[in-house]
Amino acid sequence: MKATHLEQIGVCIVRLETQTENLLIAVTARRDVARNLHGASDDRPRYFTNPDDALAVIAGFLNSFRNPDRE
Repeated sequence: MKATHLEQIGVCIVRLETQTENLLIAVTARRDVARNLHGASDDRPRYFTNPDDALAVIAGFLNSFRNPDRE
């Protein structure tokens, strides 16, 4: 297995709940899991009902690894 720089480990959790008229999408993203493993679950989720809005946040999270200066 290839060695990984710990400072570049992140996690993004997407949780879906069906509601009467729409979906509730919860996105929790953390870029610096390796720096603070015990606090990795302290971030509060962001909630969306529009999938495009949730996908924009997820894409921003993914792109932040290409451009580490942007979070």
